[in-house]
Formats: sequence, C-alpha cells, structure tokens
Amino acid sequence: MASQAMQNLIDAFRDRRKARAGEAPPALEELRAAFAPGGRLHPVPDDVLVTEVTADGVPAHWLDAPGADPGRVLLFLHGGGFQLGSLRSHGELAARLGRASGMRVLLPEYRLAPEHPFPAAIDDVLAAWRWLRTDQDLSAGSIAVAGDSAGGGLAVALLVALSDAGGRCRRQPH
Repeated sequence: MASQAMQNLIDAFRDRRKARAGEAPPALEELRAAFAPGGRLHPVPDDVLVTEVTADGVPAHWLDAPGADPGRVLLFLHGGGFQLGSLRSHGELAARLGRASGMRVLLPEYRLAPEHPFPAAIDDVLAAWRWLRTDQDLSAGSIAVAGDSAGGGLAVALLVALSDAGGRCRRQPH
C-alpha cells in the first residue's frame, strides 16, 4: 500500500492527465522547462557550490557541499526518460547524495533524445568518466556512480562498458 504522500502524488498525476485529456501533448521544450520529478522542484542548497565545467566536451556541473573530499567523486546521472532532466531538476538530489557521502558530485548534462538519439547519452557519460580518470587524475576506486531513473540505466550501461573494456576506458593516445 502506498504511503499517503505517494498516494497524493499519484492522484495529482492522474488529475493532471484527466485535465489534459483530448489536448495535444505539450512541446518538448515546454516539458523540459516544466520537468520536476515528483511534481515539484527542490533547489540546490545555498551552501553547495555549483561550478560549470566541460568534461571532455560534455557540459557538466561540480557540486561541492561543505567538507566534501575533493579526491572522491560521485558521478551522478540525472533521470528524465533520456529526454528531460538537468541540474535544475536533479541538482538538489545530487547535492544531498554528495553531502551524505562526503564526496564532490559531477553531474553531466548528457545529450538528450530525440535530438541526440542513442548512443549519445552513453557516449557522453563515458566521456565524463574518461575526463575524471585522465584530466582529473582520479583512480577508478575514488569514483562512485549513481543515477536516478534513466540515469540509473546509464549508470549500469557505463559499468557494463567499463567491464567490457577491461578497465581501459582512459583516453587512448592517437
């Protein structure tokens, strides 16, 4: 049985679907602008430093909670069905996980479908991994990987790709 909070959320989603019955679906840009997992946005806490970076060509954000160990990184992959999601929708969750683990968080803004079909998202996640390993000189043992929803699938895909590569996912010399 669902908790009362979960039941309220389910009811809100059902009400929203009924209200939109017969209407054309909103444009992807509108969906992205309004996307909030669980129905509402939670901002990144004020004491978490957010820094934009480019991780081997992939836009990303460092999230540093006070006391986070700069030598340990959580690579957090946002959800959103591979079409939605960003720092705006998942930054608070990523920051909370970073604070709880005492780790810096790297949240890559992987390319979204349908503009960027498979395998664009996994390519971006692999690029972010390589960037952490090479440009940031982090050992694989100092990086944790986590994801929410579609990001969880990307986390598994990343780990499978790393396993298939036998740990050779550092940038190869040309």
